[in-house]
Amino acid sequence: MSTSDAASIAPSSYPLYQVSKRFPDGKGDITLLTVDNVIFHVHRAILQHSSSVFETIFEAGDAKDEEEETTNQQLKFEADAATLDLLLRHIYQNQCNPIIEDIDQLASVFRAAKRYEMEGVSDQLRRSLLEMRVARRKVVSPLYIRYPFAILAITYAFELYEEARLALRECMKGDMTAHMEGASNFDVPVPLVNTIISLRESRANWFKSKLDGIPWPPNNCSYCYRKCAEWRCQLERKVMSELGFELVRRELAKPERCDSGHDLSHLVPAGTLSSWSEEWKKMQETLPELPEESRE
Repeated sequence: MSTSDAASIAPSSYPLYQVSKRFPDGKGDITLLTVDNVIFHVHRAILQHSSSVFETIFEAGDAKDEEEETTNQQLKFEADAATLDLLLRHIYQNQCNPIIEDIDQLASVFRAAKRYEMEGVSDQLRRSLLEMRVARRKVVSPLYIRYPFAILAITYAFELYEEARLALRECMKGDMTAHMEGASNFDVPVPLVNTIISLRESRANWFKSKLDGIPWPPNNCSYCYRKCAEWRCQLERKVMSELGFELVRRELAKPERCDSGHDLSHLVPAGTLSSWSEEWKKMQETLPELPEESRE
């Protein structure tokens, strides 16, 4: 259970249960019991309005026995207390929508929202993936940019294909190992992994073709040739890992000299570098396609 206020609990009158401090006794007319034995007191009307599943449950109960008193009705909720707390904070208008930074928790809330058919919550979560915000006077990038592989796994699983394509595009940039560090708990389908590998390989080949096009020094100096060969090997290793054009730009801008003192700068004319930059920009703006299986 999270140590945040979202999951703060207090003892209840039931020895084995605890009660949410945010949704305590007297808060509503329905009791929800989570899988980790935390009780939430909520309003039937709000649940019924926000969830098609709860709407069906309540209507079925009313039809079964119209005269049965529904006050203090207890229902099981198939998720933990932290997940239910976040869901309720999305549907109660007097609660501020929480900012979910924990990717595993985000996936859990998505899963519960889908299970209980809470379309309003799903829409809010979907928007949160793309939102840029300001925290402590700093701009915080959207989740799909900071955690592209994990967000790709989540959006693909819940058929949010436009958001998945945005995350997939981010997976084509930077160090893939770093992207995967926060996604160890997610099962990513093999077709999707193969798509990422194929797209990154295509991007790497583009870089390689540009590096292969850099001319060798025209002065026939053996030291110049050796220096250029070393520089190309180092740059190619970096580029294949990071797949970033700014890296190439920075490396080409560095002053280089061979052991004989010959200047090896400006091997790539400014016009050529500008042309490469335009090609890169167009590739970056294009959203990649997902595997065909996702459209079936």
